[in-house]
Amino acid sequence: MCGKSIYRSRADLQKSKSKKYFCNKSCQTIWRNTLQYIGPRHLNWRGGFSSGSYRAFLRRASKEEVCSFCKITDKRVLVVHHKDRNHLNNRISNLMWLCHNCHTVLHRNTILNVINRAASKL
Repeated sequence: MCGKSIYRSRADLQKSKSKKYFCNKSCQTIWRNTLQYIGPRHLNWRGGFSSGSYRAFLRRASKEEVCSFCKITDKRVLVVHHKDRNHLNNRISNLMWLCHNCHTVLHRNTILNVINRAASKL
């Protein structure tokens, strides 16, 4: 990316999936954030909806940007959670603000509950 000469072992060259080689993580990030991984070419592309779109739904509804569980208000860590897990159901009543931490805990506990229920039926 930056034009520096780099030296890699043959094993490193064979491991690369992209066949691109970078002098450091900064150059790799610059390359990754170019048009290579934007829109339909991104692995997580879902037809145009992104978490930004869900955020817009809640902001237009003037829903206060605060984590529903821990009450943190730092907008940098807030994400939108679909209560029914259906990402097509964008009714305001189905959307809620969560911080990354609470969002992870919510999903992890839900998964553990499902596993425990399944194990108890065995």
